[in-house]
Amino acid sequence: MPSLLDIRRRIKSVKNTQKITKAIKMVAASRLRRASEMAVEARPYVNGLERVHNSITRRMSEINDPLYQSQSGKTLLVVISADKGLCGSFNANVLKASLRFIRKNGIENTAILPIGKKALGFFKRSQCEVLPGMVDLFRNLNSAAAEPLAHKLTQAYREGKFSEIVIIYNAFKNILVQEVTTSRLLPLSAEHGEDDSSAVEHLTEPSLEAIISEMAPKLIVTKVFQALMESNAAEQAAKMTAMDAATNNASDMIEKLTLEMNKARQAAITKELIEIVSGAAAL
Repeated sequence: MPSLLDIRRRIKSVKNTQKITKAIKMVAASRLRRASEMAVEARPYVNGLERVHNSITRRMSEINDPLYQSQSGKTLLVVISADKGLCGSFNANVLKASLRFIRKNGIENTAILPIGKKALGFFKRSQCEVLPGMVDLFRNLNSAAAEPLAHKLTQAYREGKFSEIVIIYNAFKNILVQEVTTSRLLPLSAEHGEDDSSAVEHLTEPSLEAIISEMAPKLIVTKVFQALMESNAAEQAAKMTAMDAATNNASDMIEKLTLEMNKARQAAITKELIEIVSGAAAL
């Protein structure tokens, strides 16, 4: 049985750990509120923009913009992870989904663009082609932070470097559920959405082609920003849940160690009493 001093040291160590996990939980909870509001409130805008986009493209017999054209080459997989850990299986889930995608698509047919320090460190050892990643996007997340990434992806596709660009990230559902989502970003398509056969015809100025040429890059920025917001909210939810569980586990461990300490102290007292009684009896 460990000594009383060892048990007291363990209790003190667990209490210090509990203070840290509780503090991280409180910080994550405060960040989650704003992050989840940003992600949820942006969804109607993204859906509305896609509906307008689909409505316009269905009225066009042909779209010559390279962002809508199929190409040959590798698939670029954009993997969005967190910059830090302590968030349960958040990073592991998105990395496992990425590996499944790579195995299905083929290592030789896939290139990786890691977003976040965890994805960047993981894919450093990958046999796939790994492009220079981006980190610290979530420290001050806004639309301006998403624009360089969206521009980089758009430019790479316009130059014909990839056949398609796919994003994998954790979508925020609620505090307890984060769903790994795989979404094709490029080439853009008008195949999704509701049927516009009964929709009212609108006059467009200067032309449908001019509107699409302006809308397509903005749609890509919006989709990238939405993926980053979803991942950020999901990360904070996962971190809060994981740290809450860690704090509760620390409380349980402290109770067990306290009970063990009391048993050891009682055993020491009983031993001393027996020695005193035995000594008195010997006299």
